Amino acid sequence: MTSFDMNPDMIIEILSHSPASLVGKCRLLNKECNKRTYDSSFLKLNLQRTNSVSGYFLEYSERLRVHSAFVRDLGGSDEISLDFLPPGRVNIKACDASHGVLLCVNDLPVKGRQLEYIVCKPTTKQYMILPKPKTRYFTIALGLMVIGSDPFRDDSLKLTRYDGKVGVISSRSKEGVDYQDLWVLERSFGDSWVNVKEIKSIGLEPVGFSSNDVVTLADLDGMCSYNMNNGKSQKLQIRAPKFFPSYYWTMSYFPFYSDYERIELNGRSNGLSTLSTRDKT
Repeated sequence: MTSFDMNPDMIIEILSHSPASLVGKCRLLNKECNKRTYDSSFLKLNLQRTNSVSGYFLEYSERLRVHSAFVRDLGGSDEISLDFLPPGRVNIKACDASHGVLLCVNDLPVKGRQLEYIVCKPTTKQYMILPKPKTRYFTIALGLMVIGSDPFRDDSLKLTRYDGKVGVISSRSKEGVDYQDLWVLERSFGDSWVNVKEIKSIGLEPVGFSSNDVVTLADLDGMCSYNMNNGKSQKLQIRAPKFFPSYYWTMSYFPFYSDYERIELNGRSNGLSTLSTRDKT
């Protein structure tokens, strides 16, 4: 059997028509494929050709109320929200950024009701309330622990992902100019960190990387995307009614990349219904 090497450009062209799940697997082929598929030009083309969307879920709270809004960065046109979830106080706890799946907790404002843990895909408006385990004993309380996205105790360090690797952003000052340095873990199970980017501060804090050449920055007044190659920035539009950033106490950012294909959970081939188990009773 004759073997041949496929042209790298041909591989990238094929992947630009492929869903995020397949692109993620092909990134393991080699370093070049991994690097090129994290470039903003590829991601924008992939979003357009696969009818996908990229951005951040912004969660902000004041007192006992929690609000969320979706902010696009690289592409997508449809409005995305969590309005399809059951009523209550819904918090985002974790996000599978490559598949568009969120883990949320619904703190029901009803005395005696336990927390509800919900897995959902916002682009298809599917959700499933995780069933409570049945035991031999009377259940006093039920909990689910989610490992936090920022385990560092040092406020000058921020955990992130870059080119599919674990990264850390550290802040420093040099000759009166503030910088953020991006360090990545060279190997998944290694202990060697490599400095791959030096970002000159423009007065905003980095919250994530839309691609390997675009960083998302934010402060209490809004968000913007900053191209690290040409130094150009673009303000990101936050479409949320009555959003007054400086008024809210806390804000969290969850990177999100998703297509509009229905998913299978709980062994059902037709995906999730927008009816929860509570609605069926």
